[in-house]
Amino acid sequence: MQIDAAGVRAVRFHATKFREGYDQDEVDDFLDLVVAALEAADAGEVPGLTADDVLNHMFQATKFREGYDQDEVDDFLDRVVLALRVHEAERAEGTPSSADEGSEAEALDEVDGLDAVDGDDEAASAPLDAAAVRAALGDLRPRRLRPGYDPAEVTELLQSAAHALDLHARGLRAVPGADAVARTRLTPTWWAPGVDRGAVDALVDDVVVALRS
Repeated sequence: MQIDAAGVRAVRFHATKFREGYDQDEVDDFLDLVVAALEAADAGEVPGLTADDVLNHMFQATKFREGYDQDEVDDFLDRVVLALRVHEAERAEGTPSSADEGSEAEALDEVDGLDAVDGDDEAASAPLDAAAVRAALGDLRPRRLRPGYDPAEVTELLQSAAHALDLHARGLRAVPGADAVARTRLTPTWWAPGVDRGAVDALVDDVVVALRS
C-alpha cells in the first residue's frame, strides 16, 4: 500500500541508545515537511519536497543518547520516495493525482508485479520489458552506509534502458544498444544514499540480455 500523509503522521520508530540512530527532532521535523508534501500532491498541487529531496536528506547521527532506528527510518522514507515518484510521474504525464485514482494503483501494481516475478521461477524466465524496468526503478531502495550506486545515475541509466527496450520491442534500432548499456559505469556510493549494487547489476544484465535477444 502506498504511503500517504495519514500514514506519515501515524508512524512510530523504535528508539536506540547504545548504537547509532538518527536525531529524533530532525526526523520529526522532516516528517512534518513530508506530510505537507504528500497532502499537496494528493490535492494536485506541486509538493514542497521532491523524491530526490527525500532520498538525499541526511540526519545527524546519535550515539549514547536516544535516536530513531536508522533502518526503520530509511525503510519508511523509501516508501515516501516511491509515493512521491508516483505523483511526479502523474504530473509529468499531465494527469493530476486527484483526477485519476487508477494511475496510482497501476503504478503500484507494476511494482507488485515485479516482486511477483522475483518470487516465481516461471515468471522470472519471461523476457524483461520496458514496463518491468520502470517498475523496478520505482522499487529500488536507496540506503545509507551501504555499498550502492548514485541514485540519479541509476535513474538515468534505467530510464534510457526502458526507452531502448520500447524501441527493441517495436523492431526498431535500440538506443542505447546492449553494448552501451553493458559498458556504463556508475558512481559508487557509501556515505551518501545509494541504490544496492547487486540489484542494479542484475537488472542491467537482464536488460543487456533482452536487448540482444
